[in-house]
Amino acid sequence: MRLVFGVLARYAETDPESGLINITGGGIDVFGVRTLPVRFPMPFVLQFRYPEAEAEQTRRITLTIRGPQPLEVVGESTSFEIAPTLGTLHAPGWEGLYAVTGTIGLAADSPGPHSVSIAIDGTEAGSCRSKSS
Repeated sequence: MRLVFGVLARYAETDPESGLINITGGGIDVFGVRTLPVRFPMPFVLQFRYPEAEAEQTRRITLTIRGPQPLEVVGESTSFEIAPTLGTLHAPGWEGLYAVTGTIGLAADSPGPHSVSIAIDGTEAGSCRSKSS
């Protein structure tokens, strides 16, 4: 399984039947706050591709907020399991496509660039970057 993309947004949902993703305000990568430290909820959407042989295998997804200092963990990680299935419209021989939406608690203790690290079964798969000011 591999991460195709991860986006922070104002609102995100996925339709389980079609796999279509609805995103409002997607791609948020800069936010301003009046005071620090700050904690606030932020919707996200993740899309994955996987070989047909990996369908129905449970994977643990972990989102970790990182601060301006290298590898600095800020706030609490969000972790959940997914077990993607091949939908009724899946074309045999093609990779499976799976999207998940949710809300993560973003945290910033100091100004500067922050990121959300995305891991699949403990291995980093990508990140969403943002900057607080």
